[in-house]
Amino acid sequence: MKPVGSQQWWGGQQGQTNSQMTLANPLALPATQPITLSFSTGYDTEEGWDFFWVQLSRDGGQTWRTLTNAHTTCQHARMWDGGGQGFPDDLCAAGIEGFTGKSPAFPSYAARPST
Repeated sequence: MKPVGSQQWWGGQQGQTNSQMTLANPLALPATQPITLSFSTGYDTEEGWDFFWVQLSRDGGQTWRTLTNAHTTCQHARMWDGGGQGFPDDLCAAGIEGFTGKSPAFPSYAARPST
């Protein structure tokens, strides 16, 4: 997948890892409502096992709110061990939805000719 722009983040391909990316300088949000966050992303994760979240804090990082949209879900694999990784065991009960699986923008490697 060709990056767009000059900044990107690669989470790696290790198993049983947790990574996070936090802005060094908080964004100033306008006082008017509604506020819209737009971003481009491409991901290919183990659906129902690996998730990533987009969160915001209005109190300097003391508390965080997980944002949701049509591409996020709280459904996870039955044997998912969120509690062992510092997350709730039941994402739906905790009201947390995340991105999982493959994004529509992620290229299909099976369609590429072999070299």
